[in-house]
Amino acid sequence: MESKGLTADSNLLIRKDLFPIRWWAIVIFLVVFPLLLAPAVWLIRDRGMLAMLATFFATGLIALAVAMAPIGRAALPALGFRRAGWRPIVFGTVGALVVSVAVTQIGIEPQGIKQAMEVAREPAKFAASFAVMAGLAPLVEELIFRGLLYGWLAGRWFWEGQPLYQYLPGVREPTYPPFAAMVFQVIVPRQMRGFEIGRHRLEFVYQSPSVFGQVNQPNWLDSLKSDAGFAKVAGIELTLFDCARYFHKAAGINGLAQVVKDLGGQAKPDKLAKIAAHYENSSVRRLGYLLERMQHLRQADALRPFVRKAKTAVLLDPSVKALVEGLPGLHEKEPKWLLILNETVEVDS
Repeated sequence: MESKGLTADSNLLIRKDLFPIRWWAIVIFLVVFPLLLAPAVWLIRDRGMLAMLATFFATGLIALAVAMAPIGRAALPALGFRRAGWRPIVFGTVGALVVSVAVTQIGIEPQGIKQAMEVAREPAKFAASFAVMAGLAPLVEELIFRGLLYGWLAGRWFWEGQPLYQYLPGVREPTYPPFAAMVFQVIVPRQMRGFEIGRHRLEFVYQSPSVFGQVNQPNWLDSLKSDAGFAKVAGIELTLFDCARYFHKAAGINGLAQVVKDLGGQAKPDKLAKIAAHYENSSVRRLGYLLERMQHLRQADALRPFVRKAKTAVLLDPSVKALVEGLPGLHEKEPKWLLILNETVEVDS
């Protein structure tokens, strides 16, 4: 059925794939910024207003980089960097220019604008003042307030600020009776407590922010329509890998097998191969084995090269403990996937 609503990316001002920023990034910034600013201002105290402005905003940019460094590659998405066409840039620049001219024409000219115009009128300082006031200053302001501060607030209080990865079977197309109590599990990049919603329960599975940032790529996500709009959720390929990694929280190895049986045939082999590089080799092998077992052969073949990187065989289900020491050696082995089949896989037909 075709949706007549706006697509998830129709409004560029709505960020539904934002990476939440942790509180310690704010603390690092607040500590590093004054430590760097004080000696810098003292050194250039006699250089004039333009040098002071440049130093102030450059110091803020450095402090921001230090605060976001622990997040790694997820720092840029967390601060709001994303691809944009030429229209927002051109229209935004022209719009700001029109507003500035209109304000000065009606006689409203704040003291700061007067000082900036005086500096800009000096030919020797025009290029430098343009770079600082039209480039560095707005960039740093946006990164600090809309990136760092809003990123923390959104991750702390607003659900729209977090991509939620739902991965239990039945989430995409629920087949359970409407009166049945269900548990929904969501992968998030910070520790959160679960809670009850009527008869149902919502649980959160923690994933480190670095890994969360690596796998949370736009091409690997889907959009889910709800009453509140569109939300970003894991695509089929990510759902399969998340189930394989956290299968102990998704009804065990048989629950994983059921998900693979139901969704595996819809997964794209090339996406599976790319995403697999970000997951533990043992999880990739378990998923590959179950894909092959459920006759999703093209998808299984995409993961077969990762078996060559493995050094030892692992248990299909590590949670199953042998009753007698040494008994695991008696289990059947699957050499194609370097797995020890210590559990019988059963799925619904």
